[in-house]
This record gives sequence, structure tokens and C-alpha cells, in this order.
Amino acid sequence: MNKDFVISIVIGAIIFLVLYIGHKLLKKKTTNDLTRCLRETRYNDYEKLLNKPLTKYFFSAYERAYMRLTGALHMDNRRYIDECFAAFENTRMKSKDKEDIICKAFNYYISIDNHKMAKKYYDYSKDMYNKAAKRDIAIVYDTYVEKGYKYLDEYLKDEAIMPDELKTVYYAMLAQMFDNKGDKKMAKEYNKKALEYQKHLEESIVQQLDEENQ
Repeated sequence: MNKDFVISIVIGAIIFLVLYIGHKLLKKKTTNDLTRCLRETRYNDYEKLLNKPLTKYFFSAYERAYMRLTGALHMDNRRYIDECFAAFENTRMKSKDKEDIICKAFNYYISIDNHKMAKKYYDYSKDMYNKAAKRDIAIVYDTYVEKGYKYLDEYLKDEAIMPDELKTVYYAMLAQMFDNKGDKKMAKEYNKKALEYQKHLEESIVQQLDEENQ
């Protein structure tokens, strides 16, 4: 084999390795800088960094849109959050990512009692492939927007398989369903359970932190 040819292959491999490592390091630095801006609430710097050519090179349009949404949620700027969610409608993304945004938007608008926007994403959810997430959205929409309880019997069956860390939300949901039904006694009982599990969860977190600090 020609000696010069071998040398050129080795040099090419070295250059590729250097470029690859450099790419990884620069992307990691950009990610760290973005995280630091959010942690230090330097939102203007965060936005400037998102718009830099280097960030656009390292991250896809979907990833940058998601980062911009994350910043908007940190700022708790409702108008900007609306704009960020709307921007996804013109952003190319995988089906899985699209469904993640639908779930995130629906839960956000439910949390601020914006039923008009919650309905928009509830309607979007009807075409989702993720059946579990689709069911969760349907249950929340019926319970908190339509003030219904049509999923009550079905939801009660989930108690045995519900993880402890989700039982606070689960019992609160059941309490709301019973309240919608007009059964104040059962609503009070499940509200009590929700508060008990919330207290249990908080105590577990404190205990875990104490153990980590020892």
C-alpha cells in the first residue's frame, strides 16, 4: 500500500476525531450556558444565546422551540407562553414530539383555568397515537372543564395499580369527580386521602434529602 496514502488516511482520521470531539464539547458548553442563564434568571441572555448561529447549528428548530418554551415557562410570561405553543404548529417534528407538546400545552392551560385553550389541545389529542396519554387528557377534560364524572367507575379501578407518588393527584381527581356528581361525603373522603399522601410524599422527600446530606 502506498505510504503517502496511509499517512493521508491517518491524518484524515485524526482531523475527523478532533472535529467530532470539538463538536461535542461546544454543544455541551452551549447547553450548560443555556441552563446557567435560566438558573440565574438571565432571560435576555438566554434569548440571545438561543438566537446565535452556533445554537442554531447544534440544535434543530424543534429543540430550539422547546428551549424557548422552557424559558417562557420559567418567566411565567403567559403571552409569551401562548406564542411559544403556537410556534410549534409551524415547526416540523416527530409524531412523538408533537404529542408531547399537546400534553404539555393541555396541562398548562388546565393549570391556569384557560378552558378555551385547553379545549383546543383536547381536540388535538383525539388524533394522538399514545392511548394512555389520550385517555388521561380525556379524563381531566371531562372532570375539570365539563365538570363531569363519566370516568368515575373506570378511574376507581386504577387505585390498586396507582404508584404512591401519583396518588395525591389521583385522589384529588376522584374527589373532584365525586364533587361533580354531588356526592360531598365521598369528595371529602378523597380530598382527605389526597392531603394525607401529599404529606407522606413531602416527608419522604425530606427524609431522602437528610440521608443524602449525612
